Amino acid sequence: MAQAHEFTPPRFSPMRVRVLSGLALGALVAGTFGPLVLPLDGGGGMMTVTRGLGWMLAAMVAVGSPGWRHVAPGELDERERTERARAVVIGHRVSGICLALAFVWTLIGQARGLWMPSLGQTSWLIGAAFSLHIMVPAIILAWRAPVDEED
Repeated sequence: MAQAHEFTPPRFSPMRVRVLSGLALGALVAGTFGPLVLPLDGGGGMMTVTRGLGWMLAAMVAVGSPGWRHVAPGELDERERTERARAVVIGHRVSGICLALAFVWTLIGQARGLWMPSLGQTSWLIGAAFSLHIMVPAIILAWRAPVDEED
């Protein structure tokens, strides 16, 4: 009988988090906002694969980065815990600002007859906002870390 091993998330270096987050943001922007501004089929296979790639990379950033990954008690010193908490606070503020801007756009857009996303486009935009929400703390910590630091 084989023993079950506990899942240990990957531990990415700050440079790897930078690269993965840049790729994730690029895929999310191309897959989510591309069909909104270009004559592309937003539900087509190419855009769905692009968005899926963005979501997969965002999940990798969130799971393997120092911003969200599980740490053992005593693994981080007080300075590292403070930096991590500050990155989470900034991440929530960025997410809150994005949601507030979207809310204001819907209020003004309905009253003034501006462009409003369809139901399908809205779901893709919410998915992109969620991916941004889970990546921002990791991105902040990765860009504040020294380049030569390896975790």
